[in-house]
Parts: sequence; structure tokens; C-alpha cells
Amino acid sequence: MFAVMLRGLLLLTWSARFCCENHATDAEIQIVDHARASPGTPESMARCLDGSDFVYYLRPGWGDGAKRWVLYMDGGDLCTSQESCVDHAKRGGCSSNGYRKTPKMTLGQAAFTQGEELNPLLYNWNWVMLISCDCSYFSGNREDPMRVPQGLPHDDVDLYFRGWYNLLATVSQLNSTKAVNGGLTAATDIMLSGCSAGGVGTHLHLDALRPYLPAGASLTGFSDSGFFVATEKYKALKKFSWENMNVTGTLHPECIADYKGEEWACIAGAVGAMYQKTPLFMVQSRYDVVQMGENAPDGCGAEPTCIREYGANLTELTDAWIKDSPQRALFLHSCWGHCSGASMSVNGT
Repeated sequence: MFAVMLRGLLLLTWSARFCCENHATDAEIQIVDHARASPGTPESMARCLDGSDFVYYLRPGWGDGAKRWVLYMDGGDLCTSQESCVDHAKRGGCSSNGYRKTPKMTLGQAAFTQGEELNPLLYNWNWVMLISCDCSYFSGNREDPMRVPQGLPHDDVDLYFRGWYNLLATVSQLNSTKAVNGGLTAATDIMLSGCSAGGVGTHLHLDALRPYLPAGASLTGFSDSGFFVATEKYKALKKFSWENMNVTGTLHPECIADYKGEEWACIAGAVGAMYQKTPLFMVQSRYDVVQMGENAPDGCGAEPTCIREYGANLTELTDAWIKDSPQRALFLHSCWGHCSGASMSVNGT
């Protein structure tokens, strides 16, 4: 199955602009109503950063894809300080409130297309898109909200670091959703996938999610633009998550042991990926435009020498990653972009 997945995903990644009419149907919103959930369940704990209900979108598959599922974690922001988390919560960047006004969504990315010619492997699978509203790579596992004083008591902001609960609540609901092709419990194949923040989450949580999925289903991963290099600048941005979001139980134990005293480095995609054991296919740019801003030295994106050096370092790291396990595969390209596996052009086409 892994070899078939590689051929299909490679075709999808490199041919996203060359094909057919998209016959996609809309995905419908699913609200995880924590107030009605049984106490102690993942559903009762699921929240976005601002405390709003977590939501995801579901589009059923059909035919020989009816028992196959893609769990796709969307990209989004990561808050790196108390102040930035409050800002994200207030601005709605990590909230479901806007999504609740969109009960149906057209999944327009090439990876979601239902055109068989363009997307021969996944076109008729069940697709689930988890919105990124936790600001923590779906990693937060903190039970109590963080209350941040804002002057007057009634203006205080409660921050919910519940990304891991959001992922588990989605899986729990899908396990019991028998009306949609028997739900996850009837699945033969499951792929955990994501772009950017969702790609990081794929590297970090693919192994940890295995016990919550049906034992008889094949599990694989597909990460797009999630291999964020752990530069000193970038690692410093992860310390807040380690200290405040209770991410310990969602990261690889071996990584935490190896990086004792600097455990927050394990939150970086390129570090966590080294410990992932489940089969995974990765799409990554050497010159990822987001990494040029967040990971590389200030101003690097405007300096050709710095760009080349950064790309060479990323290439070396991906070489080490893929050589470490036969269960890994990689499409490394040199296009200036981010999440390019969803839509990539060749020679301007």
C-alpha cells in the first residue's frame, strides 16, 4: 500500500495544474459540542484557542474509496507567547466562530479533488479537514485554561490549549459515525495528512495516533511543507508551547530524552520527524518561503547566498531523514513557495 501511495501522491503533487474538471462535492461542517459531550471524553475537552467549539469538515467517499479515509490537518498560526496567544484569540485567528458561518465548504485544493485522472489514489476517499484553531500544531494537552488578566476582571481572556483533544475528539466521533461508510471503525486505510502547521502535526502525532485507530486499518502519513528546520531562532519560538501547553504527552518520548534541557526543540517538524516510525511521504521545498521568514536569519530571503546555504542545510537534513528508515519517502523540490503540494506549476503552466 505504501508504494502505491507514493506513486499516487507524486503524480498528484507534480501535476496539479494539468488536468480535468473538478467534480468535488461540498464538505459539511461537523461541530464538536463540548457542552453536550460526556464528561471526561475528548469531545468534552475539545476547544479552539478562544474557547469556541472545535469544528471539522467531512466529505464522504464512495466506491473502492468508501473504506479509506484522509484526516487532513489544515495549516494555521502558532502563538509563541502569552501576548500573541491573546491576540490570536481576540482577532479570531484561532477560533471556529468564522467557520460556523460556513456550514459547507468546497475543498478546492488539488489534494482534495475528486477527479480520478488528477488524483488517482485519493479521489474517492472519505475526506476530513480539521481546522487549525488551537495555535499549537494540534499538540496542546492542557486541561485548565490559562487566564490572562486584561485590566478589568470581566475583560480577562481564557486561553485553551487543546489541539490534541481536538484531534482525538475528531477520531472519536468518526469511530462512531456509522452512517458515513461505517465510520473509521470500518476503515481499511487511513492517512494522516496536513500542510504547514498541519504538516508539523503529522510528523509529531502520526505514531501517537495509532492506538486510537482501528488495529486492522493500514496507517500512513503525508506531510506537505512541515519539515521546519530547528534553527536557534525557530527553537526559541517553541519554548512557550513546551512550558504552557502540556505538549509532553503528544511528542516522541525518545526525542524528549535526547533533547533534555531543550525539549521544546522536539516541537520543530524537522526534529520530531526524525523519530517518526509510521510510513510517511513528505513534500518539501528547499527554499520554503515561510521558513525564510520564521527559521532563517533575518533578511535571508533577500540574500541569494543565504538562501542557497539554507537550502543546502535543509537538503542534508532530509537526506538523513530518508536514509534512516525504508518507511519514508520524499519529494524535495526547489520551488519558492509553501504548501506547494496542493498546487504546483511547471514552467509557468
